[in-house]
Amino acid sequence: MVIRKRTVIIFVLIGILAVTVYFYLNQDQTTFQDITLQEKEILDQLNLVLENDQNYTNEKSYDFFIEYKLKRDRLRSKEMEILKEIIHDPNSDKDMRYEAQKNLQKIIRSIEKELIIENMIKGKGYDDSIIVLSDDFASVIVKTKSLDDKQVAQICDIVSKSTNLSLDKITITEHN
Repeated sequence: MVIRKRTVIIFVLIGILAVTVYFYLNQDQTTFQDITLQEKEILDQLNLVLENDQNYTNEKSYDFFIEYKLKRDRLRSKEMEILKEIIHDPNSDKDMRYEAQKNLQKIIRSIEKELIIENMIKGKGYDDSIIVLSDDFASVIVKTKSLDDKQVAQICDIVSKSTNLSLDKITITEHN
């Protein structure tokens, strides 16, 4: 039951992120206060997922995938908090605030892509997956005992279409 609940929460997060990024990038009238409210909603949703994941982790034995995602989400939350402090600090240089805002947007887009890709891979029948994205590469860890060439091609296709990365920049690893 917890897994289904977590999946619903993840899809809600994807929707919130998509709307946030859309409004953030397409409306010049959006103020810093509006963005802050949207970011606060995203952080609240992420914290809810973290709490659910932490409860699930406490109930089950150690799970590499859950632990990794929890650590990744905590790190990103801290990064986002620091960037928001820079953006809203009146003593911050205008260029510094602009760069912080760009980095915050990049983190939000990265979170959205990772959630979408991880859920698409899960949708293909795998128990879990983790994706690590960069501008230059993507690494995927799939929870499975073994992958055949067709499965690797399928996962590479999902990642490539979602990130516009060439196949030679995608690495897939099995983890059980």
